[in-house]
This record gives sequence, C-alpha cells and structure tokens, in this order.
Amino acid sequence: MSVNSVAELRGVSKIYSVKTFLLKKLSFYALVDIDFLLCKGEVSVLLGESGCGKSTLARILLDIEKPDKGEVFWFGEALAQMSKERYKRLRPKVQAVFQDSFASLNPRFSVKETLLEPYLINFKDISKKEALEKVRLELRKVGLSDSYLERYPHQLSGGERQRVALARALITNPQLLVLDEPTSALDMTIQSQILELLKRLREEEGLTYLLITHSLSTALEMADTITVMYLGRIVERFPRKLFRVVNHHPYTWLLINSYPDPFSSKPPELGTFKGEPPSPLNRPSGCEFYQRCPEALSQCAKELPPTKIFENQWLVVCHRR
Repeated sequence: MSVNSVAELRGVSKIYSVKTFLLKKLSFYALVDIDFLLCKGEVSVLLGESGCGKSTLARILLDIEKPDKGEVFWFGEALAQMSKERYKRLRPKVQAVFQDSFASLNPRFSVKETLLEPYLINFKDISKKEALEKVRLELRKVGLSDSYLERYPHQLSGGERQRVALARALITNPQLLVLDEPTSALDMTIQSQILELLKRLREEEGLTYLLITHSLSTALEMADTITVMYLGRIVERFPRKLFRVVNHHPYTWLLINSYPDPFSSKPPELGTFKGEPPSPLNRPSGCEFYQRCPEALSQCAKELPPTKIFENQWLVVCHRR
C-alpha cells in the first residue's frame, strides 16, 4: 500500500445477473480481477468503449456498489473493516460528478438548497449563515455568481448545471473526485471551459481525480496516468508521457486510430480491426480481444495473456508485447 494512496481496488470482481425470456437467470462478470491504485494529486483516466466496465469500477470505488470479490480501500483503510464512525468521517472526502447533470440534481431544489444540504449534513456545528457563505464561495470557484442561488436546474444551461454539480461535490472539501464523463453531454466550447476549470481546481485545492471518458483527446489533455479497459479487464496502463513511446496494446491502438489527426496525411487504420466486442454473457476462452485483433496468435485463442510490467511504469496484458 502506497503512503500516498487515496483509493485502491485489490482483486475486485463484480457479477450481475439478467433474466432471459424463459425467466432463467444468467450471471456475467462486469469486472474481472481489477487492481487499481489512485495516488494523491494524480489525475487517472479510465479509457474504453461503452460497456467495458468503467462506470462499474467508479461506482465500486465510490462505495455505491459492493464488489463480489476483492477489497476497496480509502486512504489506506479497507472499507469492509471500517467502523461506521470512521466511514462517516471519510465519506465527505470522496465525491462524484456524473455525466447527466440534469438527472443528478434534484429538480425541486434551488441551487442554494442543492449546495446547503450536503454541507449542513456533514458539518453540523456550522450555522446556516456560515454555510451560506461557503455556498457563495464554492459558486464563485466554479465561475457562477450569487444570482444563481435562487435558480432551479431547469433554468440553467447544461454547462451551468455541471458547474453546480461540481460545486456540490467540492462543498464537503473532498480529496478525491470521481468524474464520470463530466463533459460528454456538452458542446465543444463548454467542454473546454469545464476541463480548464477542473485543471485550475486541481491546482488550487490539491485534488485527486479519477476521470472516465471515451475521448482520447480529453484523456491526453488531463491525465497523468491512462488506464485502458476492455470487457471488464484492465488491458493497459501507462503514464501520459509514454503515449508516443510504447508499443500499445492492440485494443489501445484501435482507440487511438478512432481519433485520427485531422492534419495528418496518413489515413486512419480502422480497417484492420473487425467485429464487435463479445458479450460478457459468453466470454471467449483465452484473450477476449483476439477475434478482433490483427496481431492474434494461435495461443491467444487458448490462453489468457500474462500481465507484463516494464520499468514499473507501463503495464500491458498481451502475448505479443
């Protein structure tokens, strides 16, 4: 356990069940043997296509859901062994900002009520007047004036709602923010503003971020470390500085090629990748990417690839690397 650990997953797996048309239950793994570490002050990005398990990992890290296997740690302490009193002290330090800001805000609450509620719950000795000053301060931090205090979510634009959601997460003085696609529902101009705001707040508040995104450009702009997920498994992890240095996992190359450089004369190479991800209800034996992989070997269809770590920085799960 790192002394700078903010949150960690060790050997975490998550199983869900679905009912078929014959009312039979089928179980599948949404996460498989996940080891994941977030260190203080780090921006760690989870990258991967829809359904790969990014949001499930985030919900388990936030303790919204429980793992079926493995352990979750906050600040070096296992949640499963944590006392209720200790959990109540640590809970405000781990907060989230979700993709759909309209769904995450109570439509019956004004901005003032939205921000006051978590603060007064977690800081019971504070007077309402002091709490209101804190609310105004947090609004100013995210670029909103006091005139927004009496507004309701339906009276705000998408960017303004996301700023309110961010202020709500910040008002409990957290150390870790889990950002689940915080800009994907916004237009490009507002996306850029929110990302710049997140960068500034990280520097000013000393925050640690877990950022979930589909966008490679967002990952490269924000990340210290990028973790790539495929079908519930981590297939690669690397520092951003090694992005153009290492020979990435074939799936990571697929993601890279899906964001071609508009100024490059070289055409994208998407034609070398075929098919769709297999269903988690029917996982193939061996490497789960081999049916789509242009570099697949015969052993890829039979054996799970080993996890390889190079110079304690680049982790890749592949027979060919």
